[in-house]
Amino acid sequence: MATKLRRPKTLCDEVPGAAVPAPRVPGRPETLSLDRWQSEARAGFPNPTTLHEDEDRALAIHFFANHELLAVELMALCLLKFPDAPKEFRHGVAQTLIEEQVHTELYIERMQQLGFEFGAFPVNDFFWKCTAPMRSPLEFVSQMSLTFEQANLDYSRFYADLFHELGDDGTSKILERIHIDEIGHVGHGLKWFRRWHDADESDWDAYRRVVRFPLTPSRAKGIGFQVEARRRAGLPEDFISELGVYSHSKGRTPDVYLFNPACEAEIAYGKPGLQLPKPVRQLAGDLASLMMLAARQDDVVIVPQRPGTEFLASMQAVGCDIPEFVEGCEQLAKRSIGSLRPWGWSPDSRACLAPLLSQLEAQRRPIGDELPVELFSKAWSAKLLRDWLATQSDNDWLCPPEVCGVACDSADAVIAQIAAIAADGYGVAVIKAIYGASGQNAVRVHGTELDDNQRGWLKRILAAQGAVVVEPWLDGLLDFSVHADLRPDSSVSSHGIVRLLTDGRGQYRGAVIGRFVDGLDTDVIRGLYRDTPRLLHRLFDDIFAKIAGTVEASVPMPLGIDGLVYRHAGEVRLKPIIEINPRYTMGRLALELNKRLRTGRVGVWLILNRRDIAAAGFAELAEFAAGMQSRSPIELADTGKTQISKGVLFTNDPASAEGYLTMLMVDESLAACKRCFDGLDGPLGNWRDWC
Repeated sequence: MATKLRRPKTLCDEVPGAAVPAPRVPGRPETLSLDRWQSEARAGFPNPTTLHEDEDRALAIHFFANHELLAVELMALCLLKFPDAPKEFRHGVAQTLIEEQVHTELYIERMQQLGFEFGAFPVNDFFWKCTAPMRSPLEFVSQMSLTFEQANLDYSRFYADLFHELGDDGTSKILERIHIDEIGHVGHGLKWFRRWHDADESDWDAYRRVVRFPLTPSRAKGIGFQVEARRRAGLPEDFISELGVYSHSKGRTPDVYLFNPACEAEIAYGKPGLQLPKPVRQLAGDLASLMMLAARQDDVVIVPQRPGTEFLASMQAVGCDIPEFVEGCEQLAKRSIGSLRPWGWSPDSRACLAPLLSQLEAQRRPIGDELPVELFSKAWSAKLLRDWLATQSDNDWLCPPEVCGVACDSADAVIAQIAAIAADGYGVAVIKAIYGASGQNAVRVHGTELDDNQRGWLKRILAAQGAVVVEPWLDGLLDFSVHADLRPDSSVSSHGIVRLLTDGRGQYRGAVIGRFVDGLDTDVIRGLYRDTPRLLHRLFDDIFAKIAGTVEASVPMPLGIDGLVYRHAGEVRLKPIIEINPRYTMGRLALELNKRLRTGRVGVWLILNRRDIAAAGFAELAEFAAGMQSRSPIELADTGKTQISKGVLFTNDPASAEGYLTMLMVDESLAACKRCFDGLDGPLGNWRDWC
């Protein structure tokens, strides 16, 4: 070790010699051998919360020292592998190597002060495995300078501050020094990276091209993102911005998400290739990135177009994880995948994700082919509700059986059921296609006869889907949805309840989150919860358990149940199942977004379309977004958590959206959220009448 850390008095590069290939591992004392990492139990990096303990503190410093020693060895290897590299570059590498030797010595001395020797723990070989195969000086600076050393701009700053908070100024000062030195190291690598990469490429594009798996730009970030340190190193603003929102799994096998909001129509069609209407295609494209709300940072979201950096930065600023976005499955070739998570399984989503099936972990097979199509059917939901109600005779605030809905496979059966509904005292009936979402593909019938348009619609639906569901149209007071995951062991993990905003036709338009009962009348709240929220939770636990008995899932499967509080004959009742959705829903994503709200706040999350935005006087979606954000800028909570206290956030990219925007408003009350739309013309503010 003394030989490795011996520093020359002068540097000379007159006789660089012939190129030397990389050894399998660098020569080291036995206790520090990289082979030891493969043969012994590995010590994981300690949790920051335990660093007040001497052994955990020494273990952390041991990790840092090994990284510095690996930097010494890899820089020496660079000099040996590339004797013909420019002398100025080689001299810079040699000077950096000397500084890395000093860093290693400082860490060793600090460990000894804590009573531990360098070699007390097995050491990691990741840096060596990634960088030793380097094929050029360009690869060296992209991997060492712009990846590992750039990440240490973050780690050194974070741990310097942490050790200072713990009262360990000795370790903190070492990390402070290293942080300053790393700025110069990154700057040196950047200087040569710019000389060697293609002149017509930006630094960011070149870096993404040159860095090789298993390294990705994600490895160039640590804990906390030190923008100013990167600026001091000379990195350009666009590079810093792009890196700030870049995501790629660092080890955990990613789950892959896909937005296919027309899955019920695709199921009804029965085979891949359904041609969707232009508005639906536009909606699917504009809102594809919303799946990021369900994903984690290491996951992947498939999109037709990657969201812009400015938009991703705005989502990151309020605490949202930024997953990796890819434009098509082909970009995931040869990568291991944890599970496939489409919005809903359908012939089209199965066809889209089929190229990835061979890359799935063996135990995480997809559930698409396991799901009975009936689970998506409103006829199945209606029968399940009817059967469940038969077991609930003691809950008198629940709906009676006649509002459950009846499946009909002919026009005559539909007419007969409408007559039965009228006889039960309901003035309006609704006919629903058994496969349809968000209140779409349904018609209301006043009286007992169908007009010509309704007969034509019914004929087409019966021909395409085989049946419809007929039920009373209820005087709705509160639409809501309850959400859970069905686990592989058939247990259910609850996610919560969200208030839905639906228009006069019963179609989904948005959600109220946070303090979602704000503004509701007492009788409506009692219609939802009766005497206690626990009663509602017990009811839905029972319903979810009943559903869980119908399907086996090898990965957690999202389940959503839409319900309704309504008034009939002067009584407020609860219809707990309007429909069951064995897929993701906007309500489920609203619950994920709810995590970004400060406790006690109210949020309204809306889907807005270009037509209504134009009627309010805005020529472009981006213009509207800028105006609303100016009217109510984001204010973060002062609670120590990254959460929204007030303001407007757009949750898909206004710069690239063509027809639809999703907008979140957060304030102290629902009334305050409504005031955000004061002065806007046209139907844009109609949502205020739906709640």
